[in-house]
Amino acid sequence: MNAIDTNVLIYFIDGDDPVKQKIAIDLLRKLSRSQTQTVLPWQVGVEFLSCLRRWENAGRTNRADTLRHIRQMETTFEFVFPSRKVLLGSLDISSRHSLSHWDSLCWPLVSKPASRRCTPKT
Repeated sequence: MNAIDTNVLIYFIDGDDPVKQKIAIDLLRKLSRSQTQTVLPWQVGVEFLSCLRRWENAGRTNRADTLRHIRQMETTFEFVFPSRKVLLGSLDISSRHSLSHWDSLCWPLVSKPASRRCTPKT
């Protein structure tokens, strides 16, 4: 199973660095066509939306584009939601693997089948 990081989503839509944008576009295209499941952790979706809303407030994007980007991600990749076990598991993982707080919350979503999944309605 693969999980997408927030930075990849940001580079995917951010034209300020064309080299990183091309890499992100190619990676997301490859993942969307892969036989291996790729998921979008809830935390990553929240971080991505937060960035888009900051860009809206700065006049860098608008609500219609924000909605388009979010819908594109939710229809391309499956969202995964944390279970109660994720909180305690994240403490253990962050200690053992020197992960940041946010990364330690995302890791259990893709490493354990205990997470709840949500497939968007089409």
